[in-house]
Amino acid sequence: MNNSNERVKVFDDVFEQDLFLKISNYVKSLEYKELTGDVSYNDSAENPSQAERGCILPALPIDNLLPAELINSPIMNEIPLHPTGTPLDSVVEMVDRNVKSCEDIIGTKGKDWVAVVCTPYNYKSGERLAWHTDSEIYSGAFILYAHENWDIEWGGELLYSNVNASDIFNPNTKVDAEKKLKRLEQGKYINPLPNRLVVIGAGTPHKVSNVTLSAEDNMRVSVAGFFITPKGLDKFIPQILDNVN
Repeated sequence: MNNSNERVKVFDDVFEQDLFLKISNYVKSLEYKELTGDVSYNDSAENPSQAERGCILPALPIDNLLPAELINSPIMNEIPLHPTGTPLDSVVEMVDRNVKSCEDIIGTKGKDWVAVVCTPYNYKSGERLAWHTDSEIYSGAFILYAHENWDIEWGGELLYSNVNASDIFNPNTKVDAEKKLKRLEQGKYINPLPNRLVVIGAGTPHKVSNVTLSAEDNMRVSVAGFFITPKGLDKFIPQILDNVN
């Protein structure tokens, strides 16, 4: 870990080069679809794209997390539980190893969060992610930068403010622009270095700046994910059961 503060922690060179290249090539080979319909995604022309593959690593035995009705249903075959047999297994395993030192910002495994989920994303020139917080159903989030090369002029920086702003980014609460501006008047940034892991505490406001035109065909590729809280799991299970029934 080469940089840390109260709400964000950074780990560099988290994989040996051969394994990193295997992950990078796999992530770049996937099919992607543009994201829409969320407060983090504004103008559709600027939205990043999300892969249709992912991985879920439970923090506790699956019998302790899911009801028998779900465990015994055919839909379990569609849930990408670890091990998936893909390089994403290595990503969630790496995250699980590193987050012991992040308990002060994401909480304790098996108590404050009960699963790690991840999905690859890519950002082409002109794409970005708006200011938001990952909270309520998450105890934190993470990003692994999976592109092989990056130039400082290509943008795509992770911007963040070292405050808890869950209240002003609550989708159920209308907050005026001036209040948001005053709360986020100062902040920091992290460049998307290849093979870098960033862990972000819940409630930390952050955004991804636009990938610049100078990036041309070079995409900002990442594997991003969340630490699911027990409350979050309780929210997802009825949605999954609806598909079973």
